[in-house]
Amino acid sequence: MSDLKISAIISCHHGVKTIRNAIDSLIDQTLAPQNYEIIVIDNGSSDGSTQIIELCVKQYKSIRNITTKKIRNEGLSNARNIGWQISKSPYVFYMDDDAVAKKDCLLNIVKTFRKNQIINALGGDVRILNDSSRFAHLYHYSIFNYWMLDKKLIIGTNMSFERKLLVNSGGFIKEFTYRGDESCFFLVNKKLIRPLINPSIIIFHTQPNNAFSFFKSRFENGQSKFLLKNYGSDNLIIEVIKLLIRVLSLISILILVVSLFLKCFYISISAFIFFLFRQFIQGDVLGSIGYYFRTTKSKKIKDFIEIFYFILVGNVLEDIGYLQKSIIGK
Repeated sequence: MSDLKISAIISCHHGVKTIRNAIDSLIDQTLAPQNYEIIVIDNGSSDGSTQIIELCVKQYKSIRNITTKKIRNEGLSNARNIGWQISKSPYVFYMDDDAVAKKDCLLNIVKTFRKNQIINALGGDVRILNDSSRFAHLYHYSIFNYWMLDKKLIIGTNMSFERKLLVNSGGFIKEFTYRGDESCFFLVNKKLIRPLINPSIIIFHTQPNNAFSFFKSRFENGQSKFLLKNYGSDNLIIEVIKLLIRVLSLISILILVVSLFLKCFYISISAFIFFLFRQFIQGDVLGSIGYYFRTTKSKKIKDFIEIFYFILVGNVLEDIGYLQKSIIGK
């Protein structure tokens, strides 16, 4: 057990279609088997994931240090906390159940921590696993990669920590049951965290296959952003301004619809201009489209229109999620 260097943790909730590939990618690592353990947290799955996980553990336990723990689903943060609490290594790596790790992933994590002993949080590169899906392709090479331009951004499907950071901080906030858990962790513990991004630490992740999945995630992201404000994401004045802008943006859509129905042309144009101005100020639309057309061979107008559409709708749904959470509370 003293040879353990890193614990690779997967939290699985209804991942029957993907969990096997995720586990297999961790079995097939270049890091010596005695140097890592695999922990699969079965987070209340009822879709057949449990049987697959148990089969993998039975199949691989003679050649790898792999265990599973089935728990009641109390959210992603709770599952991740249980993962590090039962881990036995100085470093902890988290990966989603719909992702696969490159063969040298764990080795590169350990090497990076040992080479940069001042750091205690580590991120890497996230590549697309389902590139054959048209929507996933558009999403990944537009808004997702635009977000990833932030060199300080560490996301949940490829994040590693010194275990003692999780111990000293108390881990993830249980209030965040699905989205925003790592964002809140980094926000609350910003004085403790010393992060680094190493692009050689590579995960291949399943991106949304359709617009509905993306829209659902944006709505939930709006809800989590509201919760984040309770943990000091901005000062009160900035939060009020952000809330007002979200409200005005949604009001402008309502005015646009009503004015079109009443055939009030100039009011419709004014409301539409305000709505677009707000979206462009936010930066996601132009930044994402610009990134896509700079980094891909495709220059089709159809791609431009689709990206423009799903980002605009996603932003609206994020506003709705934020306001809905602000009205009904927790």
